[in-house]
Amino acid sequence: MNTWDAEFTVDISAARKVCAAECGLAPSRIERLGEGWDNVVYLVNKKIVFRFPRRRAGVECMLAELDLLPLVKTSLRVPRFIYSSRQSRITGRPFAGYELIAGKPAWELAVTAREKDALVRPVARFLRELHSTRLPAGLRKKWDQREGWRTDVPGRLALAEKMFKKCEALGVDFGFGFQKTGALLARARFPEAGALVHGDLYALHLILDASHKPAGVIDWGDVHYGNPCVDLSIAFGYFQRELFPAFEAEYGGIPDEWKLASAFRTFCHGLSLLAYAADQRKHALEKRTLASILAGKAWIEDLS
Repeated sequence: MNTWDAEFTVDISAARKVCAAECGLAPSRIERLGEGWDNVVYLVNKKIVFRFPRRRAGVECMLAELDLLPLVKTSLRVPRFIYSSRQSRITGRPFAGYELIAGKPAWELAVTAREKDALVRPVARFLRELHSTRLPAGLRKKWDQREGWRTDVPGRLALAEKMFKKCEALGVDFGFGFQKTGALLARARFPEAGALVHGDLYALHLILDASHKPAGVIDWGDVHYGNPCVDLSIAFGYFQRELFPAFEAEYGGIPDEWKLASAFRTFCHGLSLLAYAADQRKHALEKRTLASILAGKAWIEDLS
């Protein structure tokens, strides 16, 4: 069984019942938008997005969203819950509904180098604002994951090697072996730093409008109080290298010791995502993720 396989689900009939019985909505139209590792997603009446967990881990993630996302005030739009429950009477699990952030994920668009140049500062500004968010002491303690699996270098390396082999078995051609890069990654150390982080920020969760300008950031299931390098990894995997000085300046400076940790995240997270994309035959996602992994690898080699 894969870590992303559903443990339970909510079909359209159950989603319709939740909308009617718990939200006072009479859906004239409900359509499945898709599903990821943790949630199945529906669009109701063309304007409200409803997310329902599909794994036990997703339940905890949604509870974190319900606690923390209302505190986020940034220059890019984030989901604002209109409907939510910590335990639905219909499903027995939490759900959340919010107004659709119109646009498409950056990774689903042919974004030019010039357009990325216009994107880099708003994304860095968003992260500076997010990482400056003040949390009440109780929520900070409740959702403190600084010592969790994301920053466990030996554990993440072991998983990355496993995912590398899985990807090869699924037909992915990396063009390089794992051992040399893995040895360089073993030198990474996550800094003693903490902030409110998105936790899963990459170009699939960055929404762009029709002009390829940033419209918002979605999929906050991994939000927590943790290490900023987890989010900063987007600078090392999505944006071209020559844009990094602009990103760093807008963010407010990135210490040298943070850079290898951020590239580590780009590479290791990318391998898990690539295994998912290859297994699910999401070919466009597979192509974009492999490019991100290669960008992270280049950074790792330069920083080591």
